[in-house]
Parts: sequence; C-alpha cells; structure tokens
Amino acid sequence: MSIEPNTALIIIGAGFFLLGVTGKILIEKISVSLASLSSRIVISVFGLMLLFLGIVGPRNVMSSQKSKLPEIAKAPIEGHETKITVLTESNVQEGDIIITQPHNRDSVPGEIEVSGTYSEEIKGDIWLIVWPEKARGKGWPQSDDAESGAPALKKNGRWSVYCYFGGPPQRYEIVVYTSTHSASLFLGSKLREWYKNNDYKGISAVNLPNGLFERQRILVVKQR
Repeated sequence: MSIEPNTALIIIGAGFFLLGVTGKILIEKISVSLASLSSRIVISVFGLMLLFLGIVGPRNVMSSQKSKLPEIAKAPIEGHETKITVLTESNVQEGDIIITQPHNRDSVPGEIEVSGTYSEEIKGDIWLIVWPEKARGKGWPQSDDAESGAPALKKNGRWSVYCYFGGPPQRYEIVVYTSTHSASLFLGSKLREWYKNNDYKGISAVNLPNGLFERQRILVVKQR
C-alpha cells in the first residue's frame, strides 16, 4: 500500500513531536527516549515543521505559485473567456511591435486596415487575431489573402492587414503576434482550409500553436 508524501510527513512529524514532548516513544517494539530538555525542544520543533509541511504540502505551494503567473501569460486563455483584458502601448517595449491604427478604444466600422510598426529585430511573420467579446474564447486570424494563408504584410518597418469585425456590435480585442515558421504554417493552413470550405470557424484560445508570441493588444468597439 503506497502512502501519499503529505501523509508520510504528517505521521513522521507527529512522531517527532510526541518524542520531544513526552521524552519517549514506542515504535512497534523499539523504545526511544530522550533525557535532555534541549534535545526534546529541538525534536519538538522539527516535528512541528514536518507536520506543517505535511498539512500545507508541496501541492498547495505549487498552486499558490501558479496563481501568481503574470496576467499577460494568462490572458490568451482566461481573458477571452471571462472578460476583455487590454494591454496598451505602455505594455510594449520600445522598438518592438506597435499597433498605430486604430488606437485603443476607438470606434470602428465592420472592416478596416490595421497597421503598425516593427523593429528590424523582428524576423518572423506577423499575425493579427481578432477576439470578439461575444465569441467565448475564439479568435479569427486576419489575412489579405486567405486563399494563400498569408500573414500580415510586412515591409520596411511597417506592417498592415485588412481586418474584419464579424458579428453584432460589440467589443473586440485586436492582438498582434510574431510567430515561428511552424506556427505561421499552422495558421496559414487554417485560413486556406476555411477559405476552401467558405466557413471561417475561428480558433480557440487553447488551441493556439506553440511559437506564437503576443506583442500587443488593443480594444476597439464596433458601433451599430
């Protein structure tokens, strides 16, 4: 029969604590006793420490660490399912990738060109994904050429892509990403598939490919 690590710590800790308090303890047929008061105090404290560790346990420590993950790391999953979480220009490092048009919290029509700047250090493809507030964790990669699965146009420090805001009037997050070659191929294949079937299903936040790195997001509102 296996014993959970937390249970083992509690049992051992209780044993040490009793030994320190009473000065003796019987384990099966083996009797252990301590005469020195200082030794008993040390043993008692050690036993309490083991008891505490067994009660709170590594599991709880790990879960508390997970809850302290930066919001930017949790946003692609939790943010789109529960609320709009906006990262503005102040969250973007200078010389990285910036959305210059539209601006955060602008009102937009059903379709516009979204554009911005990028630094020369950015070598990978740039992708833009629109996350509608009412779509429950689904986003739509944008492309000027869905038939070919093309990413955003990128040239001489500027990037752009035509962007569509489907559905009823609501709020949308516009999120710009850089991607590895494999992540770009994945998004491109999705667009080609949707174009072929004339059915743009969108992609779940939990199914975003590895190698896709968020750079900035803004919030816009589609009016009636």
